[in-house]
Amino acid sequence: MMQSVWSVENTKEYWEKVVEDTDRFYRKYQTKFSKELALALANELERKAKHEAEM
Repeated sequence: MMQSVWSVENTKEYWEKVVEDTDRFYRKYQTKFSKELALALANELERKAKHEAEM
């Protein structure tokens, strides 16, 4: 899940892929841990995108 989206891109397609991948990961395992892990990844990617935009 992480490897395919780790390089942040500011495109609609990229963010749709992030949502699809994190949702697929959660649906596969359906545990609180998998949900928190998927949310943590999405939050980190959002943080990275904001940081890169400021540079």
